[in-house]
Amino acid sequence: MVTIKLNTKDKMVTMLQYTFNTKVSGTADAEFVSAVKSYQKAKKLTADGIVGKNTYKALLDDFPNLKKGKNKKSNWNKAWQAFLGIKVDGIFGSDTKKATKNWQKANGLDDDGIVGDATLSRAFGLTTSSSNASVVNKQPVNYKQYDSRWGKIVYTMNNTYNKNQTS
Repeated sequence: MVTIKLNTKDKMVTMLQYTFNTKVSGTADAEFVSAVKSYQKAKKLTADGIVGKNTYKALLDDFPNLKKGKNKKSNWNKAWQAFLGIKVDGIFGSDTKKATKNWQKANGLDDDGIVGDATLSRAFGLTTSSSNASVVNKQPVNYKQYDSRWGKIVYTMNNTYNKNQTS
């Protein structure tokens, strides 16, 4: 996640300049910081003009799902196109869909070409693991007690021996 404050230069600044409808320069200037503060006040966040985790989460809630043919011409589409580094025209057409799918695939997401919560969370830096890895990591470890390597080890919920504990 890129923390954005006055004078930050980053493609995320460009994306958010389109989102907040401010001058687009790629550098967080006074106008941008003022727009961020206004947004933060409206969302009942700390109005410090710094885009961090809480501001990104609020933006995630406000950002509509983007897909081909939806939101015909919008600042949301412009913001996403700026993030992808493609031609910014505000129209989510075939080129934007193709670039979205490529970005999703490169970032371990389902490459459906739709900019939804998972895609934006990754773009905002709110998640870092791939969607497939997070599913795999939710599986419990299965040690076989009849396996001689593990058979004499007591497994308990709080890592203390309790012969009555079964889970």
